[in-house]
Amino acid sequence: MVLLRKSIPQNRNLKAAAELNVRIGIMKKIFGLVAIALGIIAILIIISEIYKSGAFHAIYILQSIVAAIFILQGLSYFHKEKVKFSSSQSQVDPHGHYSGPYFLEEKRLALVNKLKLMKEPLIIPIREFLDGNINDFGSIGCNIYPKHPGIEAFREKFNALLSRADVSEIYAHIREIEPDSESWPYTDTVYVVGTVSIKDVETETKHIEPTEVSLSSEKFTVSGKSIELKKDQKILTLWWD
Repeated sequence: MVLLRKSIPQNRNLKAAAELNVRIGIMKKIFGLVAIALGIIAILIIISEIYKSGAFHAIYILQSIVAAIFILQGLSYFHKEKVKFSSSQSQVDPHGHYSGPYFLEEKRLALVNKLKLMKEPLIIPIREFLDGNINDFGSIGCNIYPKHPGIEAFREKFNALLSRADVSEIYAHIREIEPDSESWPYTDTVYVVGTVSIKDVETETKHIEPTEVSLSSEKFTVSGKSIELKKDQKILTLWWD
């Protein structure tokens, strides 16, 4: 089986959306400045008219209110909401929109540096792979359609498997150490070691939608050491397109 990862631009929809949000934010600030400028100009014109006429008319009150609305609306575009950060839980609002950071940078750097020192195959425990990865959709299951379940969902399902007596360990096979400077390492393959059946793994991981769950015909090494299978144990491969 040849495992291919689609191009990074196709897999980075979340980051593309974030970049779009930045551009939208810039446009809002521009509109805000324009609104504030128009409001100030309107107030200056009103003051000038009052000065010329030497009298204050009711129409000036209405004009002043409109000018103040322009200024307040412009200022509102510069308001920043404070986002509470939690390293253990993804920040997703009731509409499913993610607003938090993708990962902890120090954790990413530590993992990247470790992987660069390792020899192929780059296989590490799944908990180590996910440690510090908050919600980088491009790191695993990046082509799940129509909606990625979120990294927290992967963490929950793998932890549920690891809590079973018939699962001894789960490993991630790293395909790309550093897809780019703003990305978590990438995997499309996870290995489940134990006596658990394919059917049970398929049931446990249904929500994170692996493309295929199959019995692995090959053993592998972790940090240069071969995996020692106990009696009746096997290796199941989960793969995401």
